[in-house]
Amino acid sequence: MKPAPPETRTLLLILFFVLLQLTNVTKIIIFTENTLRMKRIIITALAALTLCTGAFGQQKFGVVKYSANFMRSKPDYSSELETQALMGTPVKIHGSNRYWLQISTPDYKAWTTDMGIVPMDSVQLQEYTTAPKYICTVLWSEVFAEPKKDAARISDLVMGDLMRVSMSHSGKALKSKGFLGVVLPDGRKGYVRGSDLSDFALWAKSRCAVADNLISTAKMLIGTPYMWGGYSSKGLDCSGLTKTVFFLNGVMLYRNASQQAKEGIDITLDGFEPGKSEGELRPGDLVFFGKKATLTSKERITHVALYIGNGCIIHSSQEVRLNSLDPAADNYYSGAQNIVRVRRICDENGKPYTSGVVKDSPVYF
Repeated sequence: MKPAPPETRTLLLILFFVLLQLTNVTKIIIFTENTLRMKRIIITALAALTLCTGAFGQQKFGVVKYSANFMRSKPDYSSELETQALMGTPVKIHGSNRYWLQISTPDYKAWTTDMGIVPMDSVQLQEYTTAPKYICTVLWSEVFAEPKKDAARISDLVMGDLMRVSMSHSGKALKSKGFLGVVLPDGRKGYVRGSDLSDFALWAKSRCAVADNLISTAKMLIGTPYMWGGYSSKGLDCSGLTKTVFFLNGVMLYRNASQQAKEGIDITLDGFEPGKSEGELRPGDLVFFGKKATLTSKERITHVALYIGNGCIIHSSQEVRLNSLDPAADNYYSGAQNIVRVRRICDENGKPYTSGVVKDSPVYF
């Protein structure tokens, strides 16, 4: 049996309290006729009940509606893009300003337009979180009104987007002509090519963040344009790329490079000579660039890249590209001299040292 939501349990407890107290009141009336006490008990119980039912149903949560929702530093289109949130991501709503909502994703707080968020109360969010879902596993896809390629388009999709599974009358996942039925966050129903989706729960359990998988995922994104605040296949900044690569392999990194530089374990640069000696570095490590700490200033991280071995990296700098840290290489990265530190996020079996994993996250399951 599915447990009752927290608000329902609270409401039931208060109702029980009311009944219990009314029972006591009856005894009081019978034996002492203390009507004043009866009034106080009823008023207190009703006040508590009002507070509970007033909070119950408030839409302080939501789910991202767009394939890649833009989150800005201020409630204005001209303000800085902080990050993006993918379709199906649960959020908390903190406030509003005209048609803008201040929201927080699992790792960021910023402003977005209200049409891009489907408001929910806590009960609705719990129902959404526990519902079976699909995840988009290709760079681009589309949601159609009918199970055919020339049908009207309902929405675009990017890799990592989440949609609920549309069920048939018999309670089975809806399938037709190679398409899967989906329910978008706002309740609209449509169809997506079956080859573009995977069962989210099974997908999450199958992820393994070993070096080969990380590098393969990163190479899929080569050529994607750099976009400050980008965290989707529509555009990626440096930390958006590394976060995406690890997420698609089941590991949840923080959003910014300076935050990612504190995850995992530190790897020494001693013995590392690009093109000559790997030292302690391994493919799959994260290489951070910027300025090292001095006696008068703190360390400053300005860039991050995925190390792929042989002195080479994949990173988002103007575009997602492959560069070498070897000064003698034709594709030498000019910022290579600014390496600050290297962090290893996962062990050789793909298990993260400090980061969370998608399959165990209460955000998604």
